[in-house]
Amino acid sequence: MSVIVTLKKGEGRTVKAGGMWIYDNEIESVLGSYENGDVVLVHDFDGYPMGVGFINDHSKIRVRMLSRDENTVIDEAFWMKRVKRAWEYRKKVVDTSSCRLIFAEADFFPGLVVDKFADVLVVQSNALGIDRWKLVIVGCIKQCLEEDGVHIRGVYERSDAKVRTQEGMERIKGFIGEPFNTNVEIVENGVLYVVDIKEGQKTGFFLDQKYNRAAVGRLCQDADVLDCFTHTGSFALNAGLGGARRVLGIDASDLAIHQAMFNARMNDLQGIVKRFYIGKPNELEILHGIDFQVQEGQFVSIVGESGSGKSTLMNIIGALDQPTDGQYLLDGECVGNLKDKQLSEIRNQKIGFVFQTYNLIPRTSALANVELPMLYAGVTRKERTERAKELLELVGMKDRMHHKPDELSGGQKQRTAIARAMANDPALILADEPTGALDSATGHHIMDLFHKLHREQGKTIVLITHSRELAEETERIITLRDGVIVDDTGKTRAVGHGGKAVDETGKRGGVC
Repeated sequence: MSVIVTLKKGEGRTVKAGGMWIYDNEIESVLGSYENGDVVLVHDFDGYPMGVGFINDHSKIRVRMLSRDENTVIDEAFWMKRVKRAWEYRKKVVDTSSCRLIFAEADFFPGLVVDKFADVLVVQSNALGIDRWKLVIVGCIKQCLEEDGVHIRGVYERSDAKVRTQEGMERIKGFIGEPFNTNVEIVENGVLYVVDIKEGQKTGFFLDQKYNRAAVGRLCQDADVLDCFTHTGSFALNAGLGGARRVLGIDASDLAIHQAMFNARMNDLQGIVKRFYIGKPNELEILHGIDFQVQEGQFVSIVGESGSGKSTLMNIIGALDQPTDGQYLLDGECVGNLKDKQLSEIRNQKIGFVFQTYNLIPRTSALANVELPMLYAGVTRKERTERAKELLELVGMKDRMHHKPDELSGGQKQRTAIARAMANDPALILADEPTGALDSATGHHIMDLFHKLHREQGKTIVLITHSRELAEETERIITLRDGVIVDDTGKTRAVGHGGKAVDETGKRGGVC
């Protein structure tokens, strides 16, 4: 490192105050030969050593500082030390399940951003010097997290920002290492999202806004909220879960709107507002010590009027929400003990959801809609297409599989939704008012289809409904009123474990 960059007299005020950038018009001379991206020494006008940094004469930011110690050696050990420092700090101040792991200059990684989405890393490198070291740094991050029990299954690079051209670099994106499904499910502030890290803006999601979103949620009780430039719907969803009366999200991007709509469906925020006031004088308790067990292969209906607690109970059964107290066992496993990644896998592979409003992606075919859960599960294109076709034929949609939802009748949409629910061969089908938007005759046809799945494939089905007539078609009826079970006809109710919001469903009961 024989190249010396000398500042002009009176310049370098920013870097002397703790900044990390030296601009081209602040430099008096550069002594020695170098290649752009090399590490150089920085001296003040009088020869006083100010540290070391990356040089790049393609950029107006001529030098990006790395260290104030002129004797610093920039090697793998140097980067590992900085990675560990950044990780330890994140663990102290944020929920690290999904977070911005490396904040560029703020963590002394000039031009580098690394976001952690569950078990996936997204890297954005916007400076030439750091770009040379990005693979080493990624390796350090994976090793550091692995030592802490956090396994990273894949890394994707989103170095496609225009600013790279100002550094004399090409805009690139793609996998670093083995490819994987780039639609990643995360949980942030209790909100579920599917993040498209490949096509979404920046790194796919603005993780640095995590606590701003949480703050918005706290401000939105009973408010009418307009979320401009909603992107994935993150601020809108936080507002809705925070008790907003009504939320409208808008965006110019079709992709963003589709993502926002899908995320809204994942969080059951279509005209429904969940309000909780835990620890406050007006704390609202929705469920009051619910105790029951659903055996494998049963067809059960949960009946109740609006406000009885059906939707809250459905969210708990579907692993979309957690009980305040008590325990929920699914297939003998205590759901409350599982991490976000495990809950995502349960929702994707063990539970098939069927909703009143179908929740189909409007601009894709019935076939593509059925393929979607398999896409998130990492099933190959050929396998998921073949299985989607088989399922659509099973539900009587063979001749309509290439039609979009707006080209289908209500009954056909619901048949498609049922096929989608079966995509990953789940142990449990959870149907929330599946005939509520259909006429009586079509509704009975849909119920016939559920009976077929129950009879021929032995599926466990839990039907949420306000219709006593539909409930009578099932082998067991559980009636809710004001958050408690008032009747359970059919199989004998199991002894449970009480709590504010608790359900047990699975092969076996018991505590965990």
